[in-house]
Amino acid sequence: MQPIATSSVSERRREKERARQDDLVRIEQGLETPAEVRDRNGLFSALDPSRVRLVGRRRRIALDV
Repeated sequence: MQPIATSSVSERRREKERARQDDLVRIEQGLETPAEVRDRNGLFSALDPSRVRLVGRRRRIALDV
């Protein structure tokens, strides 16, 4: 059985702050625009669109009034 991965909240907070500072530096140096940084850091930025399929089911419910 593989060990359960753990993480430190304080370490994660420091990582995120460093990433924010790196993003600001890249914007200030003109290496990226704010829009490019936003796209790179977006919620779904880590997903490979060629390997992902969003699936949803419609469910209908009847409401008796």
